[in-house]
Amino acid sequence: MTGKLTRRLERRCLGRLERVVTVLVEAELHDRTAAPPRLIERLRRLEFEVSEAAGDRQALQVIASARRLLGDAEEIPKSGISSGIDFGAEPS
Repeated sequence: MTGKLTRRLERRCLGRLERVVTVLVEAELHDRTAAPPRLIERLRRLEFEVSEAAGDRQALQVIASARRLLGDAEEIPKSGISSGIDFGAEPS
């Protein structure tokens, strides 16, 4: 694959990621039973994975904003899982 094609595919995938996150959070905000279980945990993991893969900053911002909208104020460390963060902890 050429570099130009690879970048185009990455942008398309990240755009979809942002849309999926937005739809899931809107569903959670409107009806808690409409969203998948443990959505905040999944968003934390997703943010970590995108960050570790040196992903798009806009995608990271969308994920972080989604978590905050759902009441999760915890920062995801950039140093990895060994930092001790509990991805499964729900906000209080």
